[in-house]
Amino acid sequence: MSIRSAILLLAVFTVFTGCSKVIRPADKPIYDKTVLSIDLAKAEITAAEKAPTLKELYGTYSNAKSFLVAAEGLLEKGEYVKAIETANKSVDAAKSIIELPAIVQRLIDETERNLQLAKEVGMDKTAGKIIQEVNNSIVDAQENVRKNKYEAAKSSVSRGLAAIKKANKDVEKATGELTKAKTALAEAKDANADKLAPEMYKNIEEAIKTAAASMEKAEFTQAADSAAKAYQLANDAIVKAKEEALKLQKKQENVAAPVSPVRTPVVVPETEPKK
Repeated sequence: MSIRSAILLLAVFTVFTGCSKVIRPADKPIYDKTVLSIDLAKAEITAAEKAPTLKELYGTYSNAKSFLVAAEGLLEKGEYVKAIETANKSVDAAKSIIELPAIVQRLIDETERNLQLAKEVGMDKTAGKIIQEVNNSIVDAQENVRKNKYEAAKSSVSRGLAAIKKANKDVEKATGELTKAKTALAEAKDANADKLAPEMYKNIEEAIKTAAASMEKAEFTQAADSAAKAYQLANDAIVKAKEEALKLQKKQENVAAPVSPVRTPVVVPETEPKK
């Protein structure tokens, strides 16, 4: 082989090895996995470029691109695990752009369902202000969706959803506590607490009235507290009524018991012995 031919072959070998990365057989599986992760990131970024949210979330799109470039660099260095992790970050960022419209729509649907539940238990009459605020949040979200302002829509409807969920939860708790209190009041009456512990019985009735009034004002936390107080008072009154009934029974038994006659002892005079 001439010197010129040897130099040419060396040049070709140098160009070939400079453009191709030699992968060890043991690294082939994770290498292929890394390439697949990077290809997935590229596909998600391409899809994100067609999403209606791209303009609003362009910063997120830029992050997705940056993660992709970083993942490709790590692949070249043979840092496959880090490359996969970085490519996954790129995928997540791109997906958040693509999926935001669907997320917003799910939030709107969930808020509407919770609003309907609230109306079914009469909250439109007792909590009109809350109902109106939640309804406004849905309208605002839908308007922002029409303008492709999905982040603003998400923020608006999320506030409404949190408010109506809390209201529904508070109503459920207050209703449950009030039902328990009324049941306990009936049990107290059965135990004659209205006669044997009248002050306590009166306090139960007052606490239940306060709870009911709070419910009408949509003050559900206060309603639950007053109802819970009434329930405890009722249990205390039942105990008191039973104690008083027992005392009364014993008193009646003592009055009815016959009095035994008192016997006067007979004194026998001593006699002197005969002398």
